[in-house]
Amino acid sequence: MKIYHDSNLLQQLNNYLFLDTNVLIGAIKYRELFGPFLKTIKENGGTFLTIPSVTFEFLRGTDDVEDYKKREEFIKELCVVYPIENHNNDIKDLQQTLGKEGKNMSYTDFLLCVCAKKFRQGSHLITADLKDVPLKFFKRINVFTVDTDSDVRVYAVYSLR
Repeated sequence: MKIYHDSNLLQQLNNYLFLDTNVLIGAIKYRELFGPFLKTIKENGGTFLTIPSVTFEFLRGTDDVEDYKKREEFIKELCVVYPIENHNNDIKDLQQTLGKEGKNMSYTDFLLCVCAKKFRQGSHLITADLKDVPLKFFKRINVFTVDTDSDVRVYAVYSLR
């Protein structure tokens, strides 16, 4: 098991990093693999954030109370949960801007894009949903691959254009 990334990636991730649900799922599923990777990002100045709807999606995937509590603690240790829903003007502005480009995105993906806009300078969005981020407004600045015994996942890092 290994994470493959180019040598510039860790230096690029030194500010606000908004994590999508699939990143949290991968991070907890392959904790021994993601742990050192995420620790290095934090040591280089990266701050992990997520939003309430990502937290909801992540927690609803649990099978029992013990798993729920484990995931809840994982989020508390890793991320700051940013309440983007409290910023209605930012949401409305980006909703108008995205128009047709963002019409098929989920509410959670839309809110993550709003966060990238709000924190603009140096913020990034990390997701495995490579088709959900509108490239008209975001640029894919890097990717990394997680290779396990049973799976290969590609995650992309986006910033606002």
